[in-house]
Amino acid sequence: TKFDIFQDIVFAENDPESLLVRQIVKFSETNELCVDALASTSAYPLEELTDRERTGKILGLNVLGVSLVGDEAEEDVDRPDSRVRFVFDEGR
Repeated sequence: TKFDIFQDIVFAENDPESLLVRQIVKFSETNELCVDALASTSAYPLEELTDRERTGKILGLNVLGVSLVGDEAEEDVDRPDSRVRFVFDEGR
């Protein structure tokens, strides 16, 4: 990709019982896109979570990463919590 993309899993500052998936796309030293999403794991489940229906490409471009959907997105029973599911919460 042309831009640096970072993804962290952190505890929410205002709620230590919640996890966030934080994605940052650095366009330059002074310009970046930061998107926070509420994370769901077996220890921190989200009831409102629904399965992703699309890969996440925007106008055919992979901006924030491409996601698995459908059967490809099923969790591996031999590796519980190897995938962190998330719901977008905030963008800055």
